[in-house]
Amino acid sequence: MSIQMQDKESELSYAYLHAVAAQAGFACQVSARLCDNHGIDATVRVLEKLSPDSVLTDFTIDIQLKATIQNLTEIDGRFSYSLPITQYDKLRSPFAANQKLLVILQLPENPSEWLTLGEEQLVMKRCAYWVSLRGASEVTGQKSTTVRVPRKNLLSPDIFREIAKVRSLEEYLTYENQ
Repeated sequence: MSIQMQDKESELSYAYLHAVAAQAGFACQVSARLCDNHGIDATVRVLEKLSPDSVLTDFTIDIQLKATIQNLTEIDGRFSYSLPITQYDKLRSPFAANQKLLVILQLPENPSEWLTLGEEQLVMKRCAYWVSLRGASEVTGQKSTTVRVPRKNLLSPDIFREIAKVRSLEEYLTYENQ
């Protein structure tokens, strides 16, 4: 029995996150079903002092993963992505102790281009972008809302360490409505 195309996209988003987190020196774990029901697909654990002034040296970052083959529309350096209000509200909550991020993996339209490998390389095409929705505005009367993700927010190992460094200082990344 073959898995559905959407499930393949989803599994590749987990693989991307695991690879980036591992290279950054962090542990990554797929969330259990109950956490998934609360908008957390994976949790990344940081177990080190990231800065001389770090306060936290053992903490987690919660991740909601999305994957798409659609070309994301870019306006003024930001991609537009439609997100169901239920997920949006969970990610924007100012009451969560953990930093929560939405990570969107953009895949090529042609599935045969998603992953190629040989003895010398394993190549996954395209990349993922992240955004914190903490503090984003409340949206009422809609089933979904458009989230604006800065193109500069490419999720790489170095950037992931910078994101974690902010949390290690007991600060949060917040959503910028622009």
